[in-house]
Amino acid sequence: MECQLAKSDDGENEEEDVYDNNKGLKGTRNPKRPCPFCGIFQSRLSRHILTKHRDNDEVKAAKQLPVKDRNQVLCNLKRRGYHQYNLMLMKEDDFDVNQIVKERQTRKQREGNAMENRAMCSSCQGYFVKEHLKIHRIKCTAAEGTTITPTAIPLSAVRDDDCSEDYKADILSGFLDDTSGKFCKTDKYLKDFGFHSYRRFAARKEKNPQNRKNIMKHMRM
Repeated sequence: MECQLAKSDDGENEEEDVYDNNKGLKGTRNPKRPCPFCGIFQSRLSRHILTKHRDNDEVKAAKQLPVKDRNQVLCNLKRRGYHQYNLMLMKEDDFDVNQIVKERQTRKQREGNAMENRAMCSSCQGYFVKEHLKIHRIKCTAAEGTTITPTAIPLSAVRDDDCSEDYKADILSGFLDDTSGKFCKTDKYLKDFGFHSYRRFAARKEKNPQNRKNIMKHMRM
């Protein structure tokens, strides 16, 4: 039986413009994305997962679901592949932020490709341009049924292997993108200080929201 693929918001059906140096706009094509299982870049990633990795237990389970639920599972699998690839990419010394695999590709040339304009969702680990992440946070399926509010983790924090994911989501993502906030998110001494304080508070049985505010306050001082 042939699997049905409905259109979803994960970027699978989006196209990117193709330009010819002499003739200008030539046409469009589907952007290639990394497979979560084999790492190979594919322009039809959902189809690749369902056919080439049909013996995988997660893929087998996805095929038994209704189309809408199946597409959501595929979306999560693809995000896992993006995250694995991006983590590997960010460990390189000559890391280029423009090579990050993010959720949406824009048709128009966008200004501001600096790292501070990209972020990762703390709930589903999807990578977004920040203006798209604001919309995504409202409908992030990974946060459905929980009291957790998705937050934007800056790429500078994602690259840091010394800090836990919870610390990045709870503390580092809370700083603004002003001069003081950027310094708190990038300075190694302040990050280590904040992480040490965070681990002490996290070890306590009773969680107090005020602890988070105190840690961020002392990091700004």
